Amino acid sequence: MHSAHHSRRGSRDGRRLGLRRVARRPGGIVVSRATAVSPGATAFASTVRVDPRIRLLIATAVTVASFVLSEPLTANCLVLLAATLMIIVGRGPAALVLTAVAAAAAIAATTVTQVENNTLMLTLAMLIYLVQKLTVMTMMGLFLTAGISVALAVSTLETLRAPATVTVPLAVALRFLPTIRQDWSALADSLAVRGIAPTPRSLLTHPVRTAEHLVVPILMRALRTSDDLACAGLVRGLDTRGPRTVLHELYLRPADIVLAAVTITATSALVLVQYL
Repeated sequence: MHSAHHSRRGSRDGRRLGLRRVARRPGGIVVSRATAVSPGATAFASTVRVDPRIRLLIATAVTVASFVLSEPLTANCLVLLAATLMIIVGRGPAALVLTAVAAAAAIAATTVTQVENNTLMLTLAMLIYLVQKLTVMTMMGLFLTAGISVALAVSTLETLRAPATVTVPLAVALRFLPTIRQDWSALADSLAVRGIAPTPRSLLTHPVRTAEHLVVPILMRALRTSDDLACAGLVRGLDTRGPRTVLHELYLRPADIVLAAVTITATSALVLVQYL
């Protein structure tokens, strides 16, 4: 009874840890069967469908093309291409919103020439131009970061032989921003409970007091967070000069190569249509 109890308990512990169970069938055949799958592995496989290196190549090509293309037809086609790429990696809702922003900017660009004041017209034209370019850059940023963790981003840069002066600041920045966002949300809730939540009116009427309630705590928390992240980076060996073990194996699939080829071909075609 004791032995059977320990056997069942060990089997449950093994399943909880994701181990394999080995069973011996008649004839001496050993069968190994996986009894559990890591949730992180399934989430990783279901979200990351395009190799990060291919994403970086595509994002660079489309972003550079957005500053080269200035004609309405080619620029709008590039926005549609960027939206399609976002949908491929599962950013459909954001793609629709940013496409609507780009469409509104395109409509505004056609009507800004009717403004009689030249100074105002040039100012509005410059703002519209910046909105159009920043929209494409935002779309490519979301395409690049969809489903990619900080560890995967660092592994990708190390695979590309990026220097530590690039990988270490990027890893710290990617972990720093979400932490500060959580601290900001906690601070806003705390101020709301105390009845001194900041509002646009309080920012105008009492700017110093509002800054004292918001900026000072966030700055103090940011200093502590930066120290914690620096210590965590040292513990994980970010300052190691030698090669580190890559936790995420990267490999190119035929679909990745086809996507990169189609995107670069379409981008090059848009540039040729405008300048030839």
